[in-house]
Amino acid sequence: MLGRKARDYILYTVGPVEMFDRTLKVRSRPIPYFRNQAFSNEMFKLDKGLKELLHTSQDTEIIYLTASGTDAMDATVVNLFNKDSKLFIINGGSFGKRFMEIASFYNIPFDTVNVPEERDLLKDDFVPFENNKYDGVLVNIDETSIAKLYDINIIEDFAVRHNALLVVDAISSFLCDEYEMDKHHIDVTIFSSQKGLCISPGLAFVALSKKAQEKLLEHPATYYSNFHDYILNMKRGQTPFTPAVGTIFEAIDMVEYIQNVSLGSWLKRINDNASFFRSELTKRGFELPKFTMSNAVTMFFTPNNSAHDLKEYLASKGLFINPSSGKWADSAVRVAHIGDLNKEDYDLLLKEIDNYYKK
Repeated sequence: MLGRKARDYILYTVGPVEMFDRTLKVRSRPIPYFRNQAFSNEMFKLDKGLKELLHTSQDTEIIYLTASGTDAMDATVVNLFNKDSKLFIINGGSFGKRFMEIASFYNIPFDTVNVPEERDLLKDDFVPFENNKYDGVLVNIDETSIAKLYDINIIEDFAVRHNALLVVDAISSFLCDEYEMDKHHIDVTIFSSQKGLCISPGLAFVALSKKAQEKLLEHPATYYSNFHDYILNMKRGQTPFTPAVGTIFEAIDMVEYIQNVSLGSWLKRINDNASFFRSELTKRGFELPKFTMSNAVTMFFTPNNSAHDLKEYLASKGLFINPSSGKWADSAVRVAHIGDLNKEDYDLLLKEIDNYYKK
């Protein structure tokens, strides 16, 4: 048995994450009926709390999808843009590429800035596109595939100057890094349940500013994910189709918990976990990327292309980490700092990393 909780395994993954005991208790309860005022009141409470954590106005509308984060990305694109639109997509990895694939699927024209994997996004990257007109600027603010966190200030400046909707996939950044939706003129925030909220997969959220609500297509090319229906139904605290009711209650509980401990304390714990782990890796001689990383996850390079073997060794010990992708698939791994993890858990992981490389 592993760790302070005597668990059979520990998740150091970006999602699903190591859940808190309180969430496991909520999960163990019978799922109630939901088409009634009692459930609506709970939805209103969740809605208010999420908007406070997003630092956005109560005029913002949140769409509650029973779906993956990718479906929320897809739904956002198809509700706001069509073949007559022009998008600007920031591509620095597999999730930036996913926005490109979604736009291509719906025949929506787009330009792309391809951010080299080795470095941060720079203001100069936008210079070739300054004279173009865009309806939307789309970015995965934490390119989770390599742990890179983009500078929202650079992106915000470009979107505002072009009067474009700023669409931010914050799936692995919200509740892990500082995130202020209204301060940075973010029109759409996409996030999901199994990342910063630390609860079960199954829910995806799309927060729409007033400006984004006014830009919704009258007849989007989707039935299930038509945002107009979700906004209308939320006026009575409901969703148009059956939601992931159990996961909704997990979200209600976790939002209340984060607010009770304070968002600042919550983010500090994640930052402390990331800082401690990165410091210990550096002491051991591991190389970290030169670019800015999200507090959600650390990528580090493994000697002699041993990424896959290290991951499998740790899995054999009940310690699960993420592989990396792209050019670093064989030479780097990722370790998350989301969920109910503390210094003792990272000491355990570091001990096994040491054991592997001493073999």
